[in-house]
Amino acid sequence: MIPIAIRTFERPFFLDITLKSLLASKIDQNQEIIIFDDCSQSEEANDYLFTNKEINIKNPIININFWETYVGQKQTHIKIVGLNNKITIIRPNKRKGVRGFIFWIINYMMENFPEADRIHIIEADCVFNENWYLLSKKYYDDYKTIKNKNGDHIGLLSCYDRKCNKPDVSPGFRFRVVEKKDHTYNFSNGIGGVHYLISRELYNRATPSFTKEYYIHSKSGDTELQSVCLNNNCTISVTAPSLIQHIGIESTAWPNKGWRYCKGFLKPYSWKDSI
Repeated sequence: MIPIAIRTFERPFFLDITLKSLLASKIDQNQEIIIFDDCSQSEEANDYLFTNKEINIKNPIININFWETYVGQKQTHIKIVGLNNKITIIRPNKRKGVRGFIFWIINYMMENFPEADRIHIIEADCVFNENWYLLSKKYYDDYKTIKNKNGDHIGLLSCYDRKCNKPDVSPGFRFRVVEKKDHTYNFSNGIGGVHYLISRELYNRATPSFTKEYYIHSKSGDTELQSVCLNNNCTISVTAPSLIQHIGIESTAWPNKGWRYCKGFLKPYSWKDSI
């Protein structure tokens, strides 16, 4: 079993969609799934995480045409029910911020699942092809065989690739050339943070990066993670086609960037009406 971490902050409606799609997909029986919440403040988010209240959501989706085209069937429900006693929810003792939270989660997962050779970490605003978990296992095994033969170190892999425009290409993980621009956190050909499959090898090679404390207002968590990967001579790879689709209309970290979606998502997405 490969444990799954879901990172969230506010926006309970998107987390609800993520869980309903994830739990409808073909994951392992008794799959370990943990929600990590970075100390959400809103009443709506806390009711969803820690009660069994029915919660009405206002204006959950703002572009139905894009939703149907790039995600799949229309999803119009506006009522969600709290998660009390349904799934494990963990909070740090204080808010970590965008960058610190992703590194804190990875360290937590690696330390608490010492037998796992890799972990999934997923943003709480996505949906899944029903076979995403099984295919990621197969693609990883194929990729690992090739990379071990070449002596490369596996670091970060993602089932989401915003640059993938065609769903019918030869499937599997493929190496992505990622480079820093001018020693900043801007990357050429980088990957987003919707989903990461993180190898224990990367964690072992860069443990101090995962155990340090980060400034709470530091953003660029995804690019910092990719930088750590590259600096420790580990590979970055993505699937084609994408097995996960991003649905977040507005980011809590970058509120003005709009919807970052993948045209090459392998539809349809999995769905169940309750958690």
